[in-house]
Amino acid sequence: MGNIVSWAPSSSHPALSFVVLARAFARPLRQLSSFPAELYTRRIAPASLTAAVAILVGFGALFFSGVCLAACFLFVIFAVGVEDCGVRRALTRSWQLSRGHRLRLGVFVLVVGISGILVAAVPAMFQLAGAVALGDIVVALPPTDLLYRGSPVATGSIYTCLVQYPALSWESADTQNIIMYNE
Repeated sequence: MGNIVSWAPSSSHPALSFVVLARAFARPLRQLSSFPAELYTRRIAPASLTAAVAILVGFGALFFSGVCLAACFLFVIFAVGVEDCGVRRALTRSWQLSRGHRLRLGVFVLVVGISGILVAAVPAMFQLAGAVALGDIVVALPPTDLLYRGSPVATGSIYTCLVQYPALSWESADTQNIIMYNE
């Protein structure tokens, strides 16, 4: 059993580790004390490739559907906070507001998510390096602070445009059209 634990982290391919560990732990209880070579040699390439493809497809499907749902329900907080809707009505309202703009909103969600990960990773990297104060200073710098605080402002601006100009498509929404429409 100790061999399994020491072998798994040293594997360079996660799907290979998954296949070997699945084979090892799917055996009858009386066989778990041994670690025969057939666990990591018998048809390991096709099994690893199949596991890798299944993991990637599964992750991609979950990730893509998560981004799509985040884009569809991006405005729920505004429907509750600004329009004073209940939960069901807020979900419906957000769905309606995002209709026709989901691809662009999905890209927006990805950009905000990736930038949030980068902003969160900076202090963690400095903390690992032993410079916690430097990480806090970098996060407080204006570009990082703007990136962190700018996403709710951008989301609010998108919400306002979609509510005030529902017939305005994003293809024709340049600054001049909005200013002229306002006057």
